[in-house]
Amino acid sequence: MSQGNRTFIFALLLALTVLVGWAGWFELQSWRAARDAGAAFLHARSAILAENTARAIEVADTALRSVQASQEGVNGNISAKSENYLRSLKAALPHVESLSLVDVGGTLMTGQSTALGASSLLVADRDYFQYFAQRPPGVPIADHLFIGEPTYGRLLGRWFVGMSRPLIDSRSDFAGVVLATLSVNWFHEQHQRLSQTDAISIALISQGERLIDSVQQEGAQANPPSSGMPASSVPFLNNRMWQTIFQPDSPPELLFEAVSPDGQSLGLVAVHRVADLPLAVAVSRPWDAIMGDFQRGLFRDAGLLGVVLIVLVAMWGPVSRATRDRDRLFDLSPDPVCITDAAGFFLRANPAWHRVLGYSTEELEGISHFDLVHPLDREEARRLNARLITGEAVQDVSLRYRTATGKSVWLSWSAVGEGGRVFAIARDMTRRRDAERALQKSEERFRDVAEALGEFIWEINGDGHLSYLSERARSTLGLTPAELLGKPLSTVLDTSSSDRLTQAILRGTPFVMEVIANRNTQTENLSNAVVRPDLRSNHTAQMIWLRLSGVPVVSPDGTVVGFRGAGVEITEAKMSRQALADSEARYRSIVNTVVDGIITIDERGIMQSVNPAAETIFGYSARELIGRNVSLLMSEPHRSIHDSYLSSYLSTGLRKIIGTGGREVTGQRKDGSAFPLELGVSEVYFGSQRFFIGMCRDVSERKRMERLKDEFVSTVSHELRTPLTSIRGSLGLIAGGAVGELPPKAKRLIEIAHSNCQRLVNLVNDILDIQKIEAGGMAFDMAAINLIAVAERAIEENTSYAQQYSVHVSLETDYSVIIVQGDFNRILQVVTNLLSNALKFSPPNETVIVRVILRDDQVILEVKDHGPGISTEFRPHVFEKFSQADATDTRSKGGTGLGLSISRAIAERHGGDLGFESIPGQGATFIMNLPLASPRQIQQKSLSSTSSEAPDPTQNALRGNDSTISGLQSLVMPRVLVIEDDPDVAHLMQMLLANDGFVTDVASSAAQAWDLLKNSAYAAVTMDVLLPDTDGLSLARELKRHPQYASLPVIVVSAVAQENARRLDGAALGIVDWIGKPIDEKRLREALRQSVAGASAAGRSRLRMLHVEDDPDFRETISLLFQNMADIQGAATLAEARPLLAQGHWDVVLLDLGLPDGDGNSLLTDVAHHPDRPQVVIFSGSEPTLEDARRVDAALQKSKISGEYLLQTIRQLARIRPTPDS
Repeated sequence: MSQGNRTFIFALLLALTVLVGWAGWFELQSWRAARDAGAAFLHARSAILAENTARAIEVADTALRSVQASQEGVNGNISAKSENYLRSLKAALPHVESLSLVDVGGTLMTGQSTALGASSLLVADRDYFQYFAQRPPGVPIADHLFIGEPTYGRLLGRWFVGMSRPLIDSRSDFAGVVLATLSVNWFHEQHQRLSQTDAISIALISQGERLIDSVQQEGAQANPPSSGMPASSVPFLNNRMWQTIFQPDSPPELLFEAVSPDGQSLGLVAVHRVADLPLAVAVSRPWDAIMGDFQRGLFRDAGLLGVVLIVLVAMWGPVSRATRDRDRLFDLSPDPVCITDAAGFFLRANPAWHRVLGYSTEELEGISHFDLVHPLDREEARRLNARLITGEAVQDVSLRYRTATGKSVWLSWSAVGEGGRVFAIARDMTRRRDAERALQKSEERFRDVAEALGEFIWEINGDGHLSYLSERARSTLGLTPAELLGKPLSTVLDTSSSDRLTQAILRGTPFVMEVIANRNTQTENLSNAVVRPDLRSNHTAQMIWLRLSGVPVVSPDGTVVGFRGAGVEITEAKMSRQALADSEARYRSIVNTVVDGIITIDERGIMQSVNPAAETIFGYSARELIGRNVSLLMSEPHRSIHDSYLSSYLSTGLRKIIGTGGREVTGQRKDGSAFPLELGVSEVYFGSQRFFIGMCRDVSERKRMERLKDEFVSTVSHELRTPLTSIRGSLGLIAGGAVGELPPKAKRLIEIAHSNCQRLVNLVNDILDIQKIEAGGMAFDMAAINLIAVAERAIEENTSYAQQYSVHVSLETDYSVIIVQGDFNRILQVVTNLLSNALKFSPPNETVIVRVILRDDQVILEVKDHGPGISTEFRPHVFEKFSQADATDTRSKGGTGLGLSISRAIAERHGGDLGFESIPGQGATFIMNLPLASPRQIQQKSLSSTSSEAPDPTQNALRGNDSTISGLQSLVMPRVLVIEDDPDVAHLMQMLLANDGFVTDVASSAAQAWDLLKNSAYAAVTMDVLLPDTDGLSLARELKRHPQYASLPVIVVSAVAQENARRLDGAALGIVDWIGKPIDEKRLREALRQSVAGASAAGRSRLRMLHVEDDPDFRETISLLFQNMADIQGAATLAEARPLLAQGHWDVVLLDLGLPDGDGNSLLTDVAHHPDRPQVVIFSGSEPTLEDARRVDAALQKSKISGEYLLQTIRQLARIRPTPDS
């Protein structure tokens, strides 16, 4: 850049700096003036508002004083004259909503109050009353004005501010207060007018930091705070500085900035205290209103400054463009360019100097270029510089220079002098000079390179004899060049290779060939070293492979006068290629014979190779597939999206099939048919090119076999469980006396048959469970469950089993609730299996310990016994199917050997595992680990800490085996609701009723009783007359009015029972007896038994049941089971069931799913439209799905439940059956 340009730019920048600085100072002064004006405005407005508020309160206080004076000596008596006086005062005070008198008890004696409501209202809890009423004893009443916090009117729903003064009787005692309520609406109207006029926000605040009124500028807040809210809810009062206004030493007025919650300044706020009252007025104005004039001036000044800048830029454009063009040419030159002064000092240099000499442009400026010239050429450089200063020009002058690293380079100069400066350009000639020197040494270098190469160099003359052979031939051929010179090159080759070499030389063209040679292995003369192929067995020669290459040597007249070339040993490479070819042949043989299809594609999805198996699978020939897109072999939608998926993988690396182990897809054959296909894809590189290899297998036959297997299992499940259920049910009925009393021997035989039938049922269930686990078809109803409740349930259900072996069970845990994510019934199945194993292998009078602990994020359940333990030999087989430690265990202990295998599979499906620890002779400990439920899983299904978390067996009866029958106690026994608020009495009644075979629920209030009635069915209710939320008789009336509970027997158990019995008609309320306290146990027991029996006779009678089942024996067994409680009509098919269902009246439909003419689920629609709305119970040989269970009232599986279980389930459902109108 020239000196003139620099001066111009400096002057321009200086002018701009002065202009911007002046403008900034001026705008700063303007901003301060605008802020001061805004602050003064807010001060004035807050002072006016404070004065107006104080004046309004002073007027109201004058009225209070007047009323106070008029009541002196009245001693609490209010006359009509007082009423008229209050009314006349109120009419003169528009901002006062009411003037009222409150007596010493806090009762409003007279009222002109619209906010407090009519007279006789109790206001003793209000602050304006308590302030004077709650004075310490002996302290005289201070006669002064009290102003309270904003209060919400109880009856009319409006906010007000209470002002009060005390009333003092003739004895100087407190006699009440005279009360004035200031209208918040009146203040709001005054503030709103001022806010709209001056564009300000206003807030009236109490000393208790409560908002009395708030008016915000339009658009300031979508939902402005209302009366009674904290003052901090007003946006411009986020700054807590305003609270100091009420401090004794605080000035009467404060000014501060309003700040948003994120720290952003919103505007200015002025807070002014209202006289010496506990009130303050806050006035705020946003910055855009305060700074409006300043901002408009700022925009105007900025516009003027912009115009000036535009003019300056327009002036600078042409000058800067010319400068930039020249500088660009200077900097982009590949050759060093510089400008020096008369003394040779650099004034400017381009970046090419750094490339050539290693000096940056900054390092060159200020030094003489003579310092860079080689000392031997420095004098010549000075002479050239003297010529240039006089204005002479020089061309192509070469000088040596020193680089920054000390090396020498040659530069060829062209330069001219002008105005005492030298303008020069140089060219680096170092490479050309080096090339010249390299040409001189080329022959020597060639010789050296030839010897250093792994190849040997050879040359023959026109006669075919070696005229040159490099030294490298010694290590390759085992002979020195001197021993071979003058002899044919074919001397060291076998006969075949020698003939081929001779023919190639005779053709006179370049050649490359692989030949067999003989390496000499002894250091003797040629006559002993060189052997012919017919002597190849001689131990002095070794066969090797050579690659020979040669080109003809041509004379100037075009005649071939010889050959020269190179040779290299390739024996190892030849052997490697042969091994590779053999390996490729083996690989190709495998690929061509493998039964899986193998397809190779490139990055565009184009098929490169296809093996015969793929041709067979898809029906195409390899010729038809190679070169086409692999999507040809896919069905929709995979065909359309394949290329986009491949492109996405190449760009993002996101894997769906490639390298993921494969998955099942749908392929398409040449004939258009689709079929299931297992596909795995791997990624390979051949050189730098990427390919994908797909392994595919037609799984149509396997799918067909799996389908046949599933159908077979379903059939076996149904066909085995149905007759087994019939056999077990029939044996159970016989054993239970359904056909009369049996002889002892016959009874024993029946018991043996029933027991072994149960063993067979358990075996079938275990085998089918194993099949479902292996097929991935076992259903799990996952939810957040309490593992402690599971353990308690398992112990409870195995109590009788433990008693059978005289073994005790102990639960050890530090927790009442531990939540895991799982299926309650399946986890219960695991714990029950572990516990039953421990019980049957424990010696009598020992204790089995069930321990539940937490370890990090894992829940550990241990079952420890003191049995014989597990031998070392059997440990690897513990979890195998049908495994027993000893063949005699099956006979002595029972079991199928499947329980532990099933249990471990269930634990693993829950994300845990099942293991064991054992020392032979010292017992075994089985350990189940489960992951602790996450907070999100617990939140999805909140749990209580009691064992009531177990599923209701009638709502989801997908249960384990007959051990669950003990859990049906609540269904078999009548359930009684005890309504009693005294916990001791309630506990006593629970114990009494439990001893008599009743199940009880306790409600301590009527509200709790209604909740229990809605969720459970009860045979009777006992209630106390005196309840905390209502009286028992009112509850009895409500029950009688409700159709669902009208027939529910009620027994009153109360200390006032006899008094109520004499004056009330108990029968009209459904009360069957009145029992006083202390309780007559015998009378209570008898009343309950008669009530339950009467309810059963009146309300239950006989059920009407439709049994849809294709097995006639099983239908007959069910008929015998229900002969005492139901009239059963059977139907073998859906076709028979539909007309029976439509024409009859039914309470229960017992439904099999596997029917000859269809799925039993199809009958559910007909049931749903039946006018009687019968209960539906699925009772099928195949396991009902969770979806099946949710659609019906109960879902049971044959052979997994007993006849008693079925009987009690139907009883329970009949008890809670809704009416058609409910």
